[in-house]
This record gives sequence, structure tokens and C-alpha cells, in this order.
Amino acid sequence: MNKPLAQYLFGNETLFVLDKSGPESVSDLGMVKEVIQNVVKEPTQQLNTEAPKAPMPPQDVVLTSKVVVMANGFTEPQIGFLTKVLAAVNFDIKNVELFDVLKLQNQMVNFESSSSEKIISFGVNLRKIGLNHPLKLNQIIPIGSKQILIVEQIDKIQLNQNDEKKILWGLLKSVFDIN
Repeated sequence: MNKPLAQYLFGNETLFVLDKSGPESVSDLGMVKEVIQNVVKEPTQQLNTEAPKAPMPPQDVVLTSKVVVMANGFTEPQIGFLTKVLAAVNFDIKNVELFDVLKLQNQMVNFESSSSEKIISFGVNLRKIGLNHPLKLNQIIPIGSKQILIVEQIDKIQLNQNDEKKILWGLLKSVFDIN
């Protein structure tokens, strides 16, 4: 290694100190050996030689409540509205699973394994969570023994500009067998 390269690489580091007043002596070499031995004695950091593990694929979501309400998030006013809607079909909101689709992270809902009987989707794009049926608003989709009701977003139903509440009530009566 030439001197300019050594100065460039190690110019700001103190590797060892030599007396610059005279030529190198045998005592200087002894000091260098001592410094090297001290460096070797210091513990070295263990290198991780294991190959990185691939991330686990996200697990499918399995719905477990008898009735599930899906939406793109829930606000307090929306929960108040849902409490009234569910009470009209004789269900307490405490016994219903509120499923926030926005909290999914590349997951799909496994509808076949879910024990839910009735799923109400308020403005959720069900293709996003793995349901690939032709979808239209205000319809009931049967999947085996399950019924999935697809309606407008909760906020739009609350505004009731196009009789969304009346449409929702008619569909709920059909899903929950209310005359």
C-alpha cells in the first residue's frame, strides 16, 4: 500500500502512534504488536449467517359471528345508526361482528369456512376481499347457506336522498324473514 492511499483510507483514524522524530525502531514494532494483540482480544460481533426467512403469507379471515356487518370503517354516528337498524331486525349490536375492511392487509375472507349466516356489506367492494360474484347494489347473494346483502355505504343511507332507508328495510326483512 502506498503512502497517499494509506493516508486517504486511514487519515482520520488512530491505528497506532509512532514517534515521528526518528527512524522506526524495534521498540516501535513491539508497540504495534501490542496494539494488534489488544484489538484481537476484543470480542467480535457475531454475524448472522442464516438466510432471511420469507414473510408468511397473510392468513385468510374467517368470520365467526352469526351476523356480520362489513364497512369501510365505522364512526360513532354510523354505529348509532347500525344499532337502530339491527334492533329493527331483533339483533343487538353487541352480538354482531363489525368487520372493518380497511384493516385488512392483503387478506381475503374465507366465506366457505366462515360460520356466519348473514353478512351485510355497506359499500364494500367484495372483490377486494375475495368474493368474485357479479355484484350489484341492493341485492342478496346466496353462498351455500349464507346470505350476503350488498347495500350502499352507511353515510349515503343515512342521508336518504333516494329512499335508501326504505330499500334497506325491504332487503333486511327478506334476509331476516320478517313480515
